[in-house]
Amino acid sequence: ILIESDPHSVARFGKFLQSEHLAGMEVACNIEDPSLKIRRFDLPQMPSYDLKEAIQWQLRDIVEDASDLYQFQYSLIEEYVSGETRRLALQVYAVHKEAIRLQASLLKRLQLRPVLIEPSAVALLRAVDRFVTWQQGATVGILDLGEGRSGFLAVGEGRLFFSRPLTEVSGGLLSQTISKELSISESEGRDLKEVLIRKQA
Repeated sequence: ILIESDPHSVARFGKFLQSEHLAGMEVACNIEDPSLKIRRFDLPQMPSYDLKEAIQWQLRDIVEDASDLYQFQYSLIEEYVSGETRRLALQVYAVHKEAIRLQASLLKRLQLRPVLIEPSAVALLRAVDRFVTWQQGATVGILDLGEGRSGFLAVGEGRLFFSRPLTEVSGGLLSQTISKELSISESEGRDLKEVLIRKQA
């Protein structure tokens, strides 16, 4: 959602949802926030409660605030044996609870009912999972080229292995580069970018 900083855009979008009879619907939403951390943790196999405690302890080293101020979830990448110990490779997602609260508040202002808020990388994986036939052992790279920000994901068999934001890479910067290199206006650069993207598709 790119409208949270503009109250007028929130109001206009809210009216659009009402006109299309979408107000009041349950929604799933992605979140992209500076506090979001996605990391792989390798931990010994243990009961679920102890595992959550161990993950929260490990989070202290990668988050900027107290770890109990973060909401986290995890997914299993694989189970393996190291020596005589069974271990778990986990993908852990952590985001500040305040960021989640603000996202939920925005959705409620739009008269929507949030039932799921998840990292953009996870949401993209869920979308890809609906139409990709995964091959066993194969890893697929995904470039998420957004207008304001971009990221790279490595996925396979419905699991997220790796996710990192790409700095200085976005649709907006591509438009600016095209307009600068060809000495055309920014609007012409955006139009040309859209033409190039459609041809590649």
